[in-house]
This record gives sequence, C-alpha cells and structure tokens, in this order.
Amino acid sequence: IEILSADELAALKVLNANTTGALNKLLVDQLASLPKEDSPKQVWLVEIPFLMPHGTDSLKLEVEHDRGQAAETNQMPCWSVTLTLTPPGLGILYCKVSFVDGVLNTYFRSEDAKTLRMIEQQSEQLRVQFAAVGLKPGHIDMQKGQLGKPLSDKLHHQTLFDDRA
Repeated sequence: IEILSADELAALKVLNANTTGALNKLLVDQLASLPKEDSPKQVWLVEIPFLMPHGTDSLKLEVEHDRGQAAETNQMPCWSVTLTLTPPGLGILYCKVSFVDGVLNTYFRSEDAKTLRMIEQQSEQLRVQFAAVGLKPGHIDMQKGQLGKPLSDKLHHQTLFDDRA
C-alpha cells in the first residue's frame, strides 16, 4: 500500500471539498427548478463546474420547455437552451438555441467583437451540421452585448422553502 505525502493528501482534501460543493450546488439548482403548478414553463438549471489552469470555471445551462405557447397555437412543443460560458481569451459568450415549430434558431451574444467574427465565420458550418443530423436550421444571429439577467440568477434569489407555511 502506497502512502500519500502530506501535499498529495492536502490536494485530495481540496478536491473532495470542491466536488462536494459542486454536487450540493447541482442539488440546490435542481430543487429551484422544480415545476410550479401555475406556470406553463418548466426550466431546468445546471451549472457545471470544471477546473482550468487559472482556477475554477463553470458552464451555465438553462433548458426551458414552454408547454403553454405550444398548446395555445397547436404547434410543436417549444424548447430553448441557454448556455453561458467563458472560453479562455474570448470573454463571456451567451448562446441561446430555441426549437420552435420544428425550426432550430441560434442566437449568440458577446461583448467581444472578435469572438462574434469567429462565430460568424463558422455559422454556415453550424447550419450544415444541424441539417446533417435532421434538424431544420433557422436563424443564426450574432450580436454584440449581453443577454438580459440570466434566469438562474433570478432563481438563486428565490427561497426554496416557505418558512411562513
């Protein structure tokens, strides 16, 4: 049996604490995502942490299913996924992919013009890849700026339990 050095043991304890914290965050996000009886929309939130050479980073993922809009218009169900990520050297990148009435629309937002130019150069390839897997590509839009306040930020300020009950 190989015995760990003090440095290895300390690193293992830090990794264990980070993993426990990440799992607890996932649990809280999922509890906050529980369906509300009076809402036609269901939202699932996941923040996936990962280690980078400069420290910890995360990918925020919001999946939204709008049951009400589809039922009112006799359309296919409406789905959207919003990704928030920070690729090294590219700044914060927001991407919203929505599937409405059989068409997949993709919207990118970034404060960095260079990042948007790179995405624009690859947009036709993205359209081809969507079609290759049987999806009907719609709009692929790139704009400079930020998305509105992410839904996950709004939900983090809500309480999970009603202490007045």
